[in-house]
Amino acid sequence: MVNPNLNPYLKSELKDSEILNNPKHFKQRVQRAITKILAKEKKPLSRRAISNLTSIEICTLCFPLLDLERCKILQRAYKRICPETGKSVIHYGLKSWEVKDEL
Repeated sequence: MVNPNLNPYLKSELKDSEILNNPKHFKQRVQRAITKILAKEKKPLSRRAISNLTSIEICTLCFPLLDLERCKILQRAYKRICPETGKSVIHYGLKSWEVKDEL
């Protein structure tokens, strides 16, 4: 039996999430959650780190991240090699930050 409180876009139950109060404005709420987390952490974060901190699935974060990057709110801060997977991972930061390229 499927739990009606679960949402495929969030890692937690719907009643525990403050992001989906109004499904009509879901994209804007995800973008707001991303910028709040980046401002709070004060360092560039990868998609996985943003996903863990906001409880939003990575596949749901991709398009809002690209939209924020196109609007020049976010920037790709640097790429690093993930120690677990060996793949290069992009870290995103707010556009107003001075970020040195680390690789």
